[in-house]
Amino acid sequence: MDPDKETVASRLASENWDAPLIVTTSVQFYDSLFANKPSRCRKLHRLARSVIILDEAQTLPVEYLRPCLRALDELVRNYDSTVVLCTATQPEIKERPDFEIGLKHVREITPNPEKLYNALKRVRVENIGQQTDSEIRERLQREDRVLCIVNTTKHARLLFEALGRSGDHFHLSARMCPAHRAARLKQIRDRVKVGEVCRVVSTQVVEAGVDLSFPVVYRAMAGLDSIAQAAGRCNRNGELSDLGRVYVFQTEHISANRYFADTANCATQVMELYPNPLDLCANEHFFRLYYWDQKARWDAKHILDNFHLVQDRAFPFNFGFAKTANDFQLIDDAGFCSVIVPWGNEGRALCERLRKLPEPNREILRQAQRYIVQVHRRGWNTHVALDIKLVYDNLGILMSPETHYSEDTGLNLESEGPGIYHDWK
Repeated sequence: MDPDKETVASRLASENWDAPLIVTTSVQFYDSLFANKPSRCRKLHRLARSVIILDEAQTLPVEYLRPCLRALDELVRNYDSTVVLCTATQPEIKERPDFEIGLKHVREITPNPEKLYNALKRVRVENIGQQTDSEIRERLQREDRVLCIVNTTKHARLLFEALGRSGDHFHLSARMCPAHRAARLKQIRDRVKVGEVCRVVSTQVVEAGVDLSFPVVYRAMAGLDSIAQAAGRCNRNGELSDLGRVYVFQTEHISANRYFADTANCATQVMELYPNPLDLCANEHFFRLYYWDQKARWDAKHILDNFHLVQDRAFPFNFGFAKTANDFQLIDDAGFCSVIVPWGNEGRALCERLRKLPEPNREILRQAQRYIVQVHRRGWNTHVALDIKLVYDNLGILMSPETHYSEDTGLNLESEGPGIYHDWK
């Protein structure tokens, strides 16, 4: 989407999916399937007789697993659609006796996946157990090119500061607006490409869709799918003569460990059983623990209860569409607000335009996306009268970037509370 080139026709096409090829997000896809507003639903007829390719298919939250799989099954059975699940860690969502909600008639596109996995093996994974920030810092300083991925924005900032500010050290997180992150990623790629010293501390923002390749990667304990994603930033193109090294560790930050507690516990069990936690058997075991053994959580919001056939024959399809739309929220934005950061010349010019407008229009709001940082409502409430100028609903402009926005680590509203993690957005 290029806001500068948007027309009425292109905007309607994006709402109606009136094109041979549509690229969207999983959140947009599933939310549309369970929406009840005409503007959100008018695209759905395009899914009939289509090919639906779901990238990173393992990211389905277990709390919405049953309704999401039921929707995919419905599209295949009754609307002649084809669903393709793409991921490095297949989530094992095929139907079987101990997983009755799984998808039927699933088959591998690639013959002999185990042989393919062995041929493409690029890394060696080692669990190094409990590590303090000081120990991780020392390990990072021994490497010339290394990436360390942790679970929260606060931990990333603390570890980056412990590493020491230097032209060789970089930080990445959703505390930096997208335009800022893009510029920093270019710097990192350029340094790695020519073999310069480059040490990066990041959150999960680098784990999907980011083309980085380091000889050494450290990953704070998380789900096996996240560890596999981190391993995808190590020896990514097979450029090393030997295997890349991936080290998984437990952090000393209790609050940081909470964010992936469920998946991390499953991963820890699997890593104790398999020498290579990324092989196909380990992957199946992980999803058996995370998906199959969580039956009570498969439909935590009871979404499918809204679609039981109504007894009144006069209204056989009197389903709870409004309740469904309200309950089905893959991403819960209720506790977060958006702050536009005047970063760079374009960001500053955009904020100047926004201040002068009585109400922001659709075009300028789209342009603002590259300069938005999500903040928790606690931080928003503290700063909205002092450092954030409200321009529209839960959207504000950062008025004092020199105080609250760092070129190294991005936005820092200290009153937001410990370890707010929102990078998966």
